[in-house]
Amino acid sequence: MKRNEGNLPDGIVYLNYKTPDSATLPKAAELPTLISEETFNVLREGDQNQEPLLVTEAIDFPVEGSGGVYTKEFFQSFLNRLKVHVFGGNKLGHSWPERDDFFTIGGKINTNPDGKTGTVFLKIYIPSFGFETTNSGFIRNVKAKNVHYSLVTYPQGELRKGDDGEYKMHFVESIGYERNDAVPFEGGAMKQRVNSSEVQKINFELARELIKNGKVSRDDNGEEFLVNGKVSRPMLRRLVANADCERKSEIGELISMIDKRKNGGKPVELKEAIEMVSNAAANGTVNLKDLMKNCGAEKLLRNEKDDEMIALANSLVAKLGDKPIEKLDLVLAENKKNAEAIAENAVIEIVGKKKLENGEENPAFTHAMKEVKGKTGEELQNAIEALKNDSVMKVLLGNVADPNSRINAVVTDKKLASNEVKAY
Repeated sequence: MKRNEGNLPDGIVYLNYKTPDSATLPKAAELPTLISEETFNVLREGDQNQEPLLVTEAIDFPVEGSGGVYTKEFFQSFLNRLKVHVFGGNKLGHSWPERDDFFTIGGKINTNPDGKTGTVFLKIYIPSFGFETTNSGFIRNVKAKNVHYSLVTYPQGELRKGDDGEYKMHFVESIGYERNDAVPFEGGAMKQRVNSSEVQKINFELARELIKNGKVSRDDNGEEFLVNGKVSRPMLRRLVANADCERKSEIGELISMIDKRKNGGKPVELKEAIEMVSNAAANGTVNLKDLMKNCGAEKLLRNEKDDEMIALANSLVAKLGDKPIEKLDLVLAENKKNAEAIAENAVIEIVGKKKLENGEENPAFTHAMKEVKGKTGEELQNAIEALKNDSVMKVLLGNVADPNSRINAVVTDKKLASNEVKAY
């Protein structure tokens, strides 16, 4: 359809929708009015209705639409734009020149507990008289629930990885050109419907031949397949941007052929190549994961785990210097040494001494050190307390305390010492 004689920038999308069948709609009068009171009063001037006719429409999100997924953030941004300007609406659909027969004036978002899904409710005001004619017939259709709507927006988004591992464009902001036009019943179901006759106009064999010979139009309004004997790139871009477009891959191939021949067949500059890939990803004509794999750069794709590891590495460098691993090893070794010293001192407090009078290792100390090995903090304290009631420890401590015990004997004769040990 012709809009603004082709002067609107690339990126404008038509986002069709219908109110969910199961939706419990709040009354429109209860929804917030987001335009100024002064603006609303201007819109109501000359309205024959004593009470303004207000209608509620709803869209569940996130939702697949033209070019990608429309998120909670997008719809919040869309509503916020009402504070900048009121959204006009044409009762005859998208047309040029634009004639505003009704207006979207407010709304709100209800978010589900998961924080990502929910419903946006739009508050629409329909005056008794439209831009040029009475709105009586349109109002009758609206009351009969025989009207759907289509948002117009210039969205901005980002590529996000879905649960299926695939990257998709997720729109998070509306930055201009907002409208909300009426479309025929079933003419809107979030996915933009493309008239199949438009695609049928394309003679793909002829298109490829013309493109090979440089017969390409880049600056037309995007309404016809051929413009003065040249293939219209804007028309191809408009078709492939719609979610329900037939033969999307073949149309994407034609666009790719055009872009490859840009500048008379000269090599595409890096900036242009990046733009081409970005557009193709946004249009769904290229799988970004496969693209990265084919380029040998799949391993360069960063995920949340990668970001966490990078943040950890940066933190270690900030705290430990240029050689964090070496510094960390020293710190760990020092900590281990300190922990062993703390454990040894705690054991000495309950066994009394580390060495016996005869110079031999205190058996109570040896037993206790085995029980507390590797323990620190609360775990160490618990082990020490347990040793105080340990039956083996009580026997060993009794022997150490008994001056007549053989383990306290000071023996100088090696042979005797050997016999004493065996006898014991």
